[in-house]
Amino acid sequence: MEYGVFTSRNLEIAQTRCWALCFYCNQDKSVLGARLYHGTDENKTLAAVCERDLAERSVYYAFELPDGQKYSNQNSINCLLGEPMTYKISSLRKIENIVLAEPYKMPSVSEKGVAACLKMWRMGTSYSYWKNGFQFQIVTNKIEYVFFIKEENCDIYCGASLNIPFDGGMIGSEQYFRFRSFGDNTQPFCRFECNLGHDIITAVSDAGNIVCESGACSITPQGLVWPLKRYSDNEIVLAGCGGDEYQYTRDKNKSEYFMLDTVSAH
Repeated sequence: MEYGVFTSRNLEIAQTRCWALCFYCNQDKSVLGARLYHGTDENKTLAAVCERDLAERSVYYAFELPDGQKYSNQNSINCLLGEPMTYKISSLRKIENIVLAEPYKMPSVSEKGVAACLKMWRMGTSYSYWKNGFQFQIVTNKIEYVFFIKEENCDIYCGASLNIPFDGGMIGSEQYFRFRSFGDNTQPFCRFECNLGHDIITAVSDAGNIVCESGACSITPQGLVWPLKRYSDNEIVLAGCGGDEYQYTRDKNKSEYFMLDTVSAH
């Protein structure tokens, strides 16, 4: 089984031993969706799916939690749960390799600094769930994928982003897939974008020159920046948008660990 990120114009798959996260859209980008498969290597089955039809202005979802509870707002989607993964990576272009690692101790901020810890603490796969929702993340050396569904208010987010840590915080240089649903989708943050199939460019040569005088998230020539708000050896907190705080901890539970790519780490 080959692990990594595989892409085309209409489909991107981030695949590990235990997980496969698929973001997709149709040719005219009127339909966007995400599917999360769980299992081992060739034996992964569908654990969660969401889909947005822009023409019909409808959002459908279904997911099954580890305790066996299923949630859905559409029977035709619900019946897909448990189906085997049929996507074939052989027809896609590989843009990043993922090398799995045995669990390793995360460094403290005093040992490695803010930028390195923001990278290493986030990297890997993680999954958490509660009564009527879940959150899954896969963070490679270059890309951050997030997929969560909270049944209340049809609160759904799927994103593929190039987020670059530096000692002063994190740069959101590009988000090339976004599926954001909430309620009736009239909120300004509810957007649906699909720009798959591109090469990854993450280098930011002048991150050290970024200054966020307001101490809040702001737009800079390098991209959207979430500045460092406070930190300790075991926790880093960034100032998010709208007064939010983004918290990263050294002891975050992960289901898989990845090898650090020392080339892209600089």
